[in-house]
Amino acid sequence: MKKYSVYTLIISLCSILMYGMINGAIDKDEMSLKSSGSHQSSTGAPGEKTCTQSGCHSNAFIQQNDTTNTFQFGEKSNTLYSDDTVGIKLTVRKAGTTKFGFQIVCLDSMNKNAGTFVIYDGVRIQSQNADDFVPTAKGRRYLTHTYQGNKAIIPGEIEWTFSWIPPQNGYKGKVTFYMMSNCSNNDQTSSGDQFYSTKFSANYQQVSSVQEKVSYPLHPITIIYNKNSQSFETVLPIYDDIRDIYCFDLVGNTYQLQCQEKSLDGFCQLSMPMQKQIVPGFYGIRVVLNKGAVYTGTSIVY
Repeated sequence: MKKYSVYTLIISLCSILMYGMINGAIDKDEMSLKSSGSHQSSTGAPGEKTCTQSGCHSNAFIQQNDTTNTFQFGEKSNTLYSDDTVGIKLTVRKAGTTKFGFQIVCLDSMNKNAGTFVIYDGVRIQSQNADDFVPTAKGRRYLTHTYQGNKAIIPGEIEWTFSWIPPQNGYKGKVTFYMMSNCSNNDQTSSGDQFYSTKFSANYQQVSSVQEKVSYPLHPITIIYNKNSQSFETVLPIYDDIRDIYCFDLVGNTYQLQCQEKSLDGFCQLSMPMQKQIVPGFYGIRVVLNKGAVYTGTSIVY
């Protein structure tokens, strides 16, 4: 009798767990599978699978390098330099589509992760680590959509905007961005979605060490977190304008901060992107001024 009771309990728990897994994958608000983000390491880059191969989507076909995906790589040529922070806009157009998805990764000539993605809008875009079950993808960092960032901005079209910081480890050579988009049929199942694969390559060159030392000196700064205003505070020279401000957390996310206030004595109040809350942890801040000076500091948020 006791054995039967234990067996019945195990079966009941498994049934509840399976029910939760199945129903948890579909949101009541027309949420189809993977609408909250792509499966890890699914761009189709060297050594990776795609969602059509890993079992996420059935009866799906991948179209290579057509015009559905538009990759706007700032206003740069195909040669980049280490002082470039490149704005990227991804646009996906598919008539009749109301829900989209994407994943992107940047690799060097050895198929290792290259550079760092910077997130502007933490509501619509999120970062991802590599899939632990894909050894060749180890160390790669991805961007993908969120549930709030998968809906068309106008009928049949969506776009995501972020930036990319080139490698700072002395690497020279080609970098390639691999992107996979999903144009969902929004039928709340894993079948019938259409995928589009795109890649973009650019030659990367590091400026000489002498030039870098002269043009881009590093200056330490003190950064304090103000809990009341929920922002980082620091003092910067008033003789130069801010070009870029980045915030790095220990998880590997990189966000572009915004200067909400700047006084005559150089005081700056730095806030996170729209609707992105600063959570407790350790943060590194990097400020680049128009004339090339770089200011760095750290802050702990309790």
